[in-house]
Amino acid sequence: MNQTIFNLKFILPIILVNFCSVTYAQNFTVASYQWAPYIDNNKANEGVSIALINEIFTRQGHSISIKYLPWARALEDLDKAKVDILPAVWLKEERLKVMSYSDPYLYNRLIFIKSKQDPFEYHSSEDLNNKMIGVIREYAYDGKILDHSKAIFFVADSLISNLKKVASHRIDFTIEDEYTYKANVPKDLENQLSITNNALDETPLHITCSNTNPQCKTIISIFNSGLLKLKESGDLSKILNNFGE
Repeated sequence: MNQTIFNLKFILPIILVNFCSVTYAQNFTVASYQWAPYIDNNKANEGVSIALINEIFTRQGHSISIKYLPWARALEDLDKAKVDILPAVWLKEERLKVMSYSDPYLYNRLIFIKSKQDPFEYHSSEDLNNKMIGVIREYAYDGKILDHSKAIFFVADSLISNLKKVASHRIDFTIEDEYTYKANVPKDLENQLSITNNALDETPLHITCSNTNPQCKTIISIFNSGLLKLKESGDLSKILNNFGE
């Protein structure tokens, strides 16, 4: 009898642990909008951001589902908690009222894309005086850009639209993450464009969830703890290196 009780002391906790892991395993919906190479619906691995999120959540016993949406719709669905996670977001002060941000997992190097014949190089904000700059709707640009009163901004819905305007000299340049530009520049424009050596800034990249989502704190906690473990093990560098980061 005593031996039976002794064994149960060890067996019962194991059963409970396994039961709890099943009970608390969750599936989270990630909005997938096209922003190669970070989010790329045309690739089997869905891009570096999706691959990283999947790795982090899977290692902790959870799973993710992908919902393909344009960026504006993804923002709307996040706010309504129809999706749980935006996978690649820049921090914007006004968004903090409605979103919670993870720790940064990458940094986007923002460069100027110009005509190949243009000798422009960026050194300071004064270099932007009287320049016509293409920006993308809903991007969370740093205040040092949009607050520049002597620059002229033209809003477009896509990078490709801005690249065409630069190539045809309708604007002086546009601003984009270096890897995003290299992954998306059309072949017919590649020989007409070049980039600045100096970056405007290095902008941190986060996942976010809506503060209206009751799982939001859990989502951020899972991601942050998983990201830390990947850094400590060296696996984060291995994952990013697979994507050329």
